[in-house]
Amino acid sequence: MKAQIEKETKVMIKGIVMDLDQTLLHNDKQISRYTLQVLEQAKRQGLTLFFATGRSVMRIENYRRQVHPEGLICLNGGLNLWQGQRVSQYPLNPSLVKSVVERLNGLSGCRLTLTYADTIFTNDPQTRHDDPIYHRADLPGCPMDSVLKISINLDSDQEAAWLNSLDCTCLANAHEPGYYVLVSSVVSKLTGARDLCRRCGLDLSELAVFGDDFNDLPLLQNCGIGIAVMNAHPEVKAAASQTCFSNEQDGPAHWIAEVLLKEKPEF
Repeated sequence: MKAQIEKETKVMIKGIVMDLDQTLLHNDKQISRYTLQVLEQAKRQGLTLFFATGRSVMRIENYRRQVHPEGLICLNGGLNLWQGQRVSQYPLNPSLVKSVVERLNGLSGCRLTLTYADTIFTNDPQTRHDDPIYHRADLPGCPMDSVLKISINLDSDQEAAWLNSLDCTCLANAHEPGYYVLVSSVVSKLTGARDLCRRCGLDLSELAVFGDDFNDLPLLQNCGIGIAVMNAHPEVKAAASQTCFSNEQDGPAHWIAEVLLKEKPEF
């Protein structure tokens, strides 16, 4: 029976969608040599690779150079690229951005970050002046009409109810209490996957998806196979159709090698 399931899965799955933090990456934020070997073999076999992350394009450049995925779902679906070309982006309502900045900028214990397609501005006082990605800025003076993601770090949950009342999607983080992300109400990683599938000719049913956090739920529940790593939040594991080893144990790579690959790299 297991062999039959694996055979049917090999035929059905044509693309692999991978979350990065706490899923593909080890806790030290590196991709293991074994995982890189498996993903290279998957590409040689004709499988299409996608990253699906809350990170900006600038913050995944090193991983992109290592793996060379054709599809990038960034900012939780707020910015999506196919073979390096922008396919779609979904900015937040400028009036909402303005209200968030006015309310939270300068609030004690709050770090606020505005992410655009090609730059990131933050009020975090610990940001280095020579940081190549994050730029310390006076946020009220930043453009409000092209923000794709707002990241908020709070020392307490005193503003959580207000954030969840806003007319946008508010995402909490299962591994980092007090960290919230705001994106457009039409955005999720599933949005990005749909946009890229339309571009490349795949169907959502042909995707195997790996994830660990709440922002992975729409993908895990609406694609061909949703696989949660063992270190995923319990709610995420319950929603997935399958589980694999943890990120520290190269769970996604082992699942891919066992289920999808015709020739398996040595571990």
